[in-house]
Amino acid sequence: MSVFGNRPAYRMDLTLAAARHLLYALHEKRQLSNIVILAALFPLHNLPALSSDPISCALIVSACLREANSSSSEPAWTVAETFLSPLKQLLSQTPPMPVPVGANHFLESRWMKDAMLSILDSLVVRSHEAGWIRAWCYQSDYKLSGNIG
Repeated sequence: MSVFGNRPAYRMDLTLAAARHLLYALHEKRQLSNIVILAALFPLHNLPALSSDPISCALIVSACLREANSSSSEPAWTVAETFLSPLKQLLSQTPPMPVPVGANHFLESRWMKDAMLSILDSLVVRSHEAGWIRAWCYQSDYKLSGNIG
């Protein structure tokens, strides 16, 4: 993070693929504060807005909802809410992303699956409308757990 945060000193550009990889790693480590820092780096590195990239958007929504549900963090819920509408719009334009059998852990479609199932579960816990996410997950052949299916 410090390398990409200090572009003039390190002269390292952050690519969308690298940013997604970092987002997923931070998502898995439950490091919301670092995810927010990484999100702030997107415009500095001329990356597309988080709200225009389905994988990045899903990862930030998932991380924020998980934090909001586990700690009752109002700021995390506010950020998640901010990105839910763009995510809904993105999913309406994004073809399903099934995960191939035997796919490795570093496949972006797997990251999307993890994030989407987490979002769905979090919204169900909050009694928030989630039919649009559930429908996209079904189209992508994601196995839904009993409480969210």
